[in-house]
Amino acid sequence: MATDTHTLMIEATTLLIRHRGYHGTSLNDILSASGAPRGSLYFHFPGGKDQLVVEVTRASVANVTERLGAALLEESDPAVAVHHIYQSVARMLEDYEFSLGCPVAPV
Repeated sequence: MATDTHTLMIEATTLLIRHRGYHGTSLNDILSASGAPRGSLYFHFPGGKDQLVVEVTRASVANVTERLGAALLEESDPAVAVHHIYQSVARMLEDYEFSLGCPVAPV
């Protein structure tokens, strides 16, 4: 877990938006969850919540890209590579406790 304020705010925002959505997450929620002082939000993210969400999105895309790349790294068979991608996505969804509100049948 991070200890610097910038990273703490990104991690807190990532979790809050994942569970509450953009509109359901307030700046107060982010500050409370990250433990960051109020003034630090605009110090680290002069564009406020919108800039913070852009940074969260960039970090999330980089994470997904890295994980999918790792799933394909040493696979030469396209069918097996696609299978690895699906397994990697399933693990990511489990890691992020993603749910559509309905049970997912095992494949």
